[in-house]
Amino acid sequence: LVHLAPQSETACIVLGNLVGEANTQSFVTLRQAGLIQALVAAVHQPAAAWALTNAIRHDTTEYARVYCNDQALTPALLEQLLKEKPVATQAAWMLAILTSREEQVVHYLISHPTFATTMIECMKRPVDIDQLAPLVQAMGNIATCSTIEDGAPFSGQLLTSLPPLTPMLGQLLQ
Repeated sequence: LVHLAPQSETACIVLGNLVGEANTQSFVTLRQAGLIQALVAAVHQPAAAWALTNAIRHDTTEYARVYCNDQALTPALLEQLLKEKPVATQAAWMLAILTSREEQVVHYLISHPTFATTMIECMKRPVDIDQLAPLVQAMGNIATCSTIEDGAPFSGQLLTSLPPLTPMLGQLLQ
């Protein structure tokens, strides 16, 4: 089933449901079968993006760095997904979950030269209004990361971006 994911929307939906209800042993088995790589390969499809978001959300046996690294979800890939209407909201939820779990992932993401700018631009001009809530959550996770020593550029970008974001944040809270 895992190997069908890149070619089959149905396989992605089944996998998304499996990971939503999976126990620890099921996650280990699915990961060993190549779940992460298969879903990342198909992540531009909405069903695969949803299944991957479900896997990230429900996999409590592995750290976020298993999903967010140079062989899976890279900062460049996440930036691209944030701009693709069919998967933009799922990409934002992936970021919100990934940045809430592990500071190593936060460091990995913000070390990419355009990552913070892309997140802020997506908040200013979202391709899907539903991506705003998880982007705000991800921004908060990143801004409050306790071990960011190199976070000054990110914090500066965030502070200078807040005035134009304020009306959108107000809409989000209504």
